[in-house]
Amino acid sequence: MSYDEKRILQIFETNEIPTVSDETLEIYIEYIKKNIICPCVLTGIESMGYFSWEERYSFGYGNK
Repeated sequence: MSYDEKRILQIFETNEIPTVSDETLEIYIEYIKKNIICPCVLTGIESMGYFSWEERYSFGYGNK
């Protein structure tokens, strides 16, 4: 089991990673609200498409 999978199980207090649903998203956002310390540095994996929105805001119509 990967480190990320263990973290997810801990957040949801379950033995299996739940499917994405409105309910699980609500649980996760509440976890983030309670546990994030601002300011913070956010990271992601570009090859997975997490930043596909970034280019249009940096170079395209979104930068206006």
